[in-house]
Amino acid sequence: MFKFFAILFFTLSTLFSLDISTATKEDFMNIKGIGSVIAERIIQYRNANGLNNPDELINVRGIGPAKLQKIKS
Repeated sequence: MFKFFAILFFTLSTLFSLDISTATKEDFMNIKGIGSVIAERIIQYRNANGLNNPDELINVRGIGPAKLQKIKS
């Protein structure tokens, strides 16, 4: 039972709050509309430029206003 709640907590916390400065490729891929390619582009952008603000993700090729809103929410 504890394992179930631990998994549930981790899943919900990942879905509802994503720290873009430490998120993994898999974390980004849990967001609807973000696949492997865009997740990798986010990681590459973050490694090259840093990320101080989620709005900076608009600079990643393949992320438009709609996807940016999904990431931020």
